[in-house]
Amino acid sequence: MGKTTSRAANGGLIHIDKGSLQERALLKVAPFTPPWLVGAGLYPAAAVTHHLWSAPAVLPWMTIGMNIATAALTALTWKVSRQRKIQGRLHSTVTTAYAGVWMTAATITGPTAQWTTNLGALGLVTLAAGWNIRQVIRTEEGDGDTAQGGFKAIFGTAADQVGLKGTVLKKVDVVSPAKAIGAVEMSDGNTADDLQRRLPAIESLLGLPPGSLNSVQDLDAANLAKLVVSNPGILRQPVPYPGPSRPGSSIAEPFRVGLGQDGEDAEMQVVNALTQVMGRSGSAKSFGAFWNFAGELMTRFDAALFVIDLDKGEQTIGPMRRGLHRVALTPANAAELLTQFRAAIKPRTDYLGEHGYREWEEGCGLTFLVLWVEEAASLFENVDEEEMKKFSRACRSAGIHLVSSLQRADHTQSPTFIRGQLSKWCFGVENSHDASFGLSERQQAAGCAPEMWGDTQPGMSYLDGKGNAPERIAIPNRAYMWTVQQMVDHAAAYPATGRPLDTVTAKYLKAGPGGWADPNAAPSTASSAPANEDQDHEPMDDFTAVTSEYAQTPDENPDLQADIDTPIDPAPGEWDLAGDKMPSAQALVVLRAAIERYRGKEFAPRDLGDVLTRTGYSRGWIMSHLKAMVAAGELRHDEANGRYHVRELQPA
Repeated sequence: MGKTTSRAANGGLIHIDKGSLQERALLKVAPFTPPWLVGAGLYPAAAVTHHLWSAPAVLPWMTIGMNIATAALTALTWKVSRQRKIQGRLHSTVTTAYAGVWMTAATITGPTAQWTTNLGALGLVTLAAGWNIRQVIRTEEGDGDTAQGGFKAIFGTAADQVGLKGTVLKKVDVVSPAKAIGAVEMSDGNTADDLQRRLPAIESLLGLPPGSLNSVQDLDAANLAKLVVSNPGILRQPVPYPGPSRPGSSIAEPFRVGLGQDGEDAEMQVVNALTQVMGRSGSAKSFGAFWNFAGELMTRFDAALFVIDLDKGEQTIGPMRRGLHRVALTPANAAELLTQFRAAIKPRTDYLGEHGYREWEEGCGLTFLVLWVEEAASLFENVDEEEMKKFSRACRSAGIHLVSSLQRADHTQSPTFIRGQLSKWCFGVENSHDASFGLSERQQAAGCAPEMWGDTQPGMSYLDGKGNAPERIAIPNRAYMWTVQQMVDHAAAYPATGRPLDTVTAKYLKAGPGGWADPNAAPSTASSAPANEDQDHEPMDDFTAVTSEYAQTPDENPDLQADIDTPIDPAPGEWDLAGDKMPSAQALVVLRAAIERYRGKEFAPRDLGDVLTRTGYSRGWIMSHLKAMVAAGELRHDEANGRYHVRELQPA
């Protein structure tokens, strides 16, 4: 074949082989030719059968035999095409039946008889064109012509080979590039549990990575299951922390704590639930689970985080201290903190009942509390087991979320009763026996295998908690990985002092500013109660600072004089208060985000005018909170010029 050469726009040469073009054209046409070749081949075949069997003594018997053969082939076509949808199944069956009937007629009359030729041409051309049309359109209703149809077919074949005879994969919905959900119908008494046990063998037959297939029982019928197809490859490498999911919202909104193997966010509900986190040393249950959980909580305006860690001390909590309300690192401090938590339960439940709430809800007036117990086995060794049981039974209804984080939650490390109350968040473990303590019954039935990771893939986990869809409890997740500096900056941007305890709880539960204060000291005003929302006057002890701020401003019109009764118009750019007030806790988040803009440089109260516009509060409200932040050590106030600086605190 000859060759032609053309010059590309960038000056390079592109060689086009005419022969290869013709070959590609033939390859594109080739898939459409089989129906036509089969149809055309029937004519010489009919000529042969007519020649051999048209004798009067033979023809009746061969006609009966051909009719029986046509019926058998038609029935076989209907049976073997069960994996196709009804359109494809009918199309295949009708094609077989028509070809058989025509062959019988052509054997009797000969293929060149006028009516036989005409009916053969019309019917066979119609059927061949129909196959081509379906091949071109490839609609969702396709029955195996598409890649989906091909997957259905090979899945059914693999299921047959592993002992699930008659299993059919029906419609497959592609949810995302990394996830598809299919409906599986089983026969011969097989169930979703039988399918789940054989999925590893099916993965092997299909050449898929381990963990690509998961199934869950369809609640409408015992012979139906949902098949979830996902991509393990997207979690092979650590996933960097992308930032908070819903900053400024309520803790009633879900927490995003990682990325799922199906490409979706790994999320969990915190309200009205308790959680167990389990994983061997090196599985990243602390820096993966704790940091992601705490990072989300710090951004929620109505939540407070208390931490007990009797083993690792500052290693885990040091970079996040500014975002914590209180930390207990010794058995004595932990016991005192638990005593105060228990004392706060009844006043909180009384408050909820008096205000018409059956359980904690967003806007109920109480701060939602989280007690995270890191390396919980050490705490259980130092406290009364019965008291812990009572606490775990009552805390949920009081708007308290208990998290028990430990390496192995067997009965020697964690009371069985408490373990039974907790949602399960399981990271890599040593073996399948250990996995049974970290997984829920549903996860174990679904084939979750955290022992496959051990400590080789830090951050990998399974999550079965409130709000998790049944088809996602067996989907592996990978917790986001933070740098230490990211956590230091995050905790500084969302400090605990921006999320004060409600006044009901503050009477019983002490909280230092940002977790830095002595937990035995009296609770600070910054952390125990919000500033008076109706306070429209300036605090008297801030008067000097305010006057000095404006005393530094030159008088642009020194000759302009006015008496006390002269009306004053607002200055351009002066604070313009909005009508409705934002809830105080949420307004604090707005204020602190505005202050964070000035990290590394000084600012004056008048620089925060946009906060008042957004929240509807007065200048006095801002001054009260600035004063509280100075007292808590978060800000430094320069009394000479009335300006403020954000202090850079280092973790202990």
